[in-house]
Amino acid sequence: MICNSFKYTKAGGKIIVTMKDNDTHLTVETSDSGIGIPQNELKNIFNEFYRATNVKHDGIEGSGLGLALVKEVIERHGGKIEITSPSKIGTVENPGTTVTVILPYESPTINSESN
Repeated sequence: MICNSFKYTKAGGKIIVTMKDNDTHLTVETSDSGIGIPQNELKNIFNEFYRATNVKHDGIEGSGLGLALVKEVIERHGGKIEITSPSKIGTVENPGTTVTVILPYESPTINSESN
């Protein structure tokens, strides 16, 4: 997530990362003012080897496996990932992307039994 923000945001752009603890889950959100993802392509973004058309035109290297793998790992841990574009901080020229990851967790338990 964060690596993609750096990869697809030009010098002088913005990247904001926030984390929220909601008692039962952790939410991590990354928003950038990068090149964004065309609306009609968002449905394909988690497919293996898929790369958005605007990435190919800008000559940015990649295999198209990153987001597919990230989604698989997050879901195996009971979480979810969502991607929106334009982002919360994007502009008309640089629409950006927002990636939200929600990971559930259990509070640690203290074993009160003594050995």
